[in-house]
Amino acid sequence: MYLTHLILVIKYNKQLKNNINGYVLTAFLASFLFLIGCGQKRKDWNNPVKIYDTLCSCKNKDGRTIDIALQKMLRDNNIPAGNTDQINTWMNAHPDQFIQFIQTDFMADSVYMQEFYAARDTLVAHGSTMATKGVFEELFSVKVKYPGCVAAMHLLYQ
Repeated sequence: MYLTHLILVIKYNKQLKNNINGYVLTAFLASFLFLIGCGQKRKDWNNPVKIYDTLCSCKNKDGRTIDIALQKMLRDNNIPAGNTDQINTWMNAHPDQFIQFIQTDFMADSVYMQEFYAARDTLVAHGSTMATKGVFEELFSVKVKYPGCVAAMHLLYQ
């Protein structure tokens, strides 16, 4: 949307080629549109999708995120892990095994924990909060995208 506005301003400026006020107006409008665009991105840091995309992208020493490693572990043990429901079913039926998996493959992994702390610090630096009131759709999409990571957050934030 902002790019469209900027293109219109530039086209308008070409019509005012010899008018210095046109250049000043163009510069002002381009700056204003840039500031508005950057201001809206700041709000994204409080969106649950942005928060969990940041936290759940952390990788362990093997280069795997929690969800990728969980799927691999389940498949290696011939446990269905093709979709979120199958993963959630296993986690609910085997909470002790899931906790053990997180503790050994992620909490004990210094590479993962460094990435996790860096991601958490980045969120804090941008004023991000974990306020979830009124964002059901975003939370649902996060839970579907990152079932293992979302379930592990309470362990990682201890």
